[in-house]
Amino acid sequence: MTDYNYIIQQMKSFHYNRWNDAELRKCVDMLEHLTRQELTALYYSKWVKEDRVFRESVFNTLFK
Repeated sequence: MTDYNYIIQQMKSFHYNRWNDAELRKCVDMLEHLTRQELTALYYSKWVKEDRVFRESVFNTLFK
């Protein structure tokens, strides 16, 4: 499973529940290994539309 697929799986899981802090940190650390296209897809994903913390992390990684 790639980092991108793992993050998508976690986003879907935590869309209905709250983020576990350890998993959120793990997913944010994985963002550095993703391509720009994958980061953009994560940012605009319906699964994190209202998750401000994760979207800000993706945005910061995109424009680092």
